[in-house]
Amino acid sequence: MKNEFPQHFEDGAEEQLRLENDLLKLKMQAELGARFGSFTGEDLPPEIEKQFLEQVMAFHKNLEEHPPILLREYLGNPDFAHSSALSEEALETEWERLCALYHEKQLRVDFLAEYPLALRYDFMAGELMEEEIDPPVSEGQYLCFIYEEAHPNHDYDQKARTGQFMKGFFSGTFSEEFLSPELLTDHSTTVLLVQAQELLERFHGMFDSIKDWDYKVKGTSAQTDEEMGEDMPRLGFTEGLIRYVAVSHDGAEQEVVGPFKLYMECVWGWWRVIHFYMHGFTWT
Repeated sequence: MKNEFPQHFEDGAEEQLRLENDLLKLKMQAELGARFGSFTGEDLPPEIEKQFLEQVMAFHKNLEEHPPILLREYLGNPDFAHSSALSEEALETEWERLCALYHEKQLRVDFLAEYPLALRYDFMAGELMEEEIDPPVSEGQYLCFIYEEAHPNHDYDQKARTGQFMKGFFSGTFSEEFLSPELLTDHSTTVLLVQAQELLERFHGMFDSIKDWDYKVKGTSAQTDEEMGEDMPRLGFTEGLIRYVAVSHDGAEQEVVGPFKLYMECVWGWWRVIHFYMHGFTWT
């Protein structure tokens, strides 16, 4: 049921609610060691403050009733051999048993890229088992893991960002989803994303339309941990070929084929383009 509060309180009712909030804060300080610092709730409506305090208490109560445990313990300490000790047939059998156990315990593991079965099996049967988790507490509530969060796949991520860039480039829209807010030009200067958008619109304005575009990534590159400078983002690039059909304003069509190269940086685990070369596009 949705909580509903009156828009206005009588002075006595509002004062009573503030008193209840103060008592709740004292309870949280005593039981949870809570510290409120400069936050007193005076700037909040008392009903909103009460909701906030009750949500915090509910969170801690749930934590006490369902403390974190090792995933291995949550699964009942199952015994799974390493893939190197299994035949191909046995690996298939153990993989099915492992997946069934995860499903039964409302756990899900996603692998964004393609990996050998042995790698996926060893991750779920070994490494992931040693992770501490907060067990699901209700029917149908799944706890989800992504393999790449533990083992970043720069090649996969760079190719995914390349796909986003190509879609934006040929549709005529740049976005911070795949581009840095500030881009390097081929003259060692920088432009803001809004300026890059204007250059892209100028490029599209050269034609009546662009159709049948496609691209092929021929290679990716990313700095290793050893190559990275201190407090510097990871750098890398993708390169390959683009193809598109440019329709001129008089209706003539011309197929354009040429190279591309997207220079990227990885910030907080997210690759984004900081400079690019696209055949037919100019920065001046």
